[in-house]
Amino acid sequence: MIALVAGLVVAWVVALQQGSPGPGAVTLLVHALAAGAAVTAQVYADRTPGPRGALAAAGVIVAVGVVLTVEWLI
Repeated sequence: MIALVAGLVVAWVVALQQGSPGPGAVTLLVHALAAGAAVTAQVYADRTPGPRGALAAAGVIVAVGVVLTVEWLI
């Protein structure tokens, strides 16, 4: 997710320089918030054994799936 946000920022900068439409502010914000939430949940999952850690890891997968589905497929 972090790499995706970085790629979108690069695409946004290039689009601004070229005067063409690129990813909008909402897209950048959604990806950045999702990346922050996914990283936070993954750190928690890595440090918490048991069902709570597994639930946090599942949350990471769901967050990534939702963002990729909503922002890239729809």
